[in-house]
Amino acid sequence: MGFATLYPSYDDCGHQGQRNEPARLLDVLSVVAQLRGTSEAHIAEATTVNAEHLFRFGQ
Repeated sequence: MGFATLYPSYDDCGHQGQRNEPARLLDVLSVVAQLRGTSEAHIAEATTVNAEHLFRFGQ
């Protein structure tokens, strides 16, 4: 799992008509954590680990 704001024209729930931007990642994180029944910290850790593997950070 990972998050991105690559689609500036894609407006997310509650922000219709507004530009999508990286500042909204915390909103997405919160909703995903609620939907999965886990903490925001757990989702943040999982997405960080996934990004590190995908982009080979630290290798």
